[in-house]
Amino acid sequence: MRKVDKTKKRASITDAAFIAFARRGVDRATLMDVAKEAGISAGLICWYFESKDQLEDATFKVLVERRIKFFEKYTEGTLSAREKIAGLFRATINDFKKSDSMAYMRFELAAGLIRHARFREMFLEQDRRCVAMVVQVVQDGIKAGDFAANTDARKVGRTLVALLDGFWTQWTDIGSPAEFEALVMDSMQRYLGMYLKA
Repeated sequence: MRKVDKTKKRASITDAAFIAFARRGVDRATLMDVAKEAGISAGLICWYFESKDQLEDATFKVLVERRIKFFEKYTEGTLSAREKIAGLFRATINDFKKSDSMAYMRFELAAGLIRHARFREMFLEQDRRCVAMVVQVVQDGIKAGDFAANTDARKVGRTLVALLDGFWTQWTDIGSPAEFEALVMDSMQRYLGMYLKA
């Protein structure tokens, strides 16, 4: 008998849940919808998750962890602050180009925050960590001379994360990926232009 890696199986189920939740909405999607996406029975899902609530929590936790890793990838390393921030924005664009379900899942996350208090703390923790990473990039940029000395790193960091979070609402409204990319990069450059040294 083949041994099943429980961690991998749970991950494949949360990936399927991500797609089902994006397609049908968190509240409307059923365990049968998730099972269909995963290619398994709903009963098998219950072997790995005690309830739909537990599956929702695990799926949103994975989404939050992915976002934190995404920010870590583009805020760490030896690039200049300007290059890190531009890389973060470009990577966001590419992420949306690869997967429409990401934009819809963000809508579901926002809706979940309104409906379910249990998601709120996960989201707030993610936001705090992502903002802290971008603030550190800005502070490093101030020290390196990329940003004006009087730049409020916290304000700039928070605003940049808010811009990134706000763009997903535009992705669903703008039909052309090129138009979306131009909007995102132009917004970033205009905002940063107030703080970056020439």
